[in-house]
Amino acid sequence: VELDVGICFGGAGVVEFAYLNQQKGIRAALVHNKYIAYIVQGKTEPNQHNDANVCVIGVDCAGIKLSTALAMEYLRAEFDHEERNMIRIQLMKDFDNVLHK
Repeated sequence: VELDVGICFGGAGVVEFAYLNQQKGIRAALVHNKYIAYIVQGKTEPNQHNDANVCVIGVDCAGIKLSTALAMEYLRAEFDHEERNMIRIQLMKDFDNVLHK
């Protein structure tokens, strides 16, 4: 799967999160608050390293208003491309390739 960024809404989001992370090329993060929405894209000082390409939001847990805010926060964030973080992402991609031969 070639994907820059995606957002998936579910009830609690757990099933969607589990399913998406089994798909080649997807690094999904389950998000329930703005802090997590921001760091999974890697745009906060202590946690610039996640680069999730799909944000999974549990609407039953967060509600419509917060879910919308979480999606917007995730879309605003950017991965920092720091070398140590790029190494981590490459390791995840390599593992993904082994799993999906």
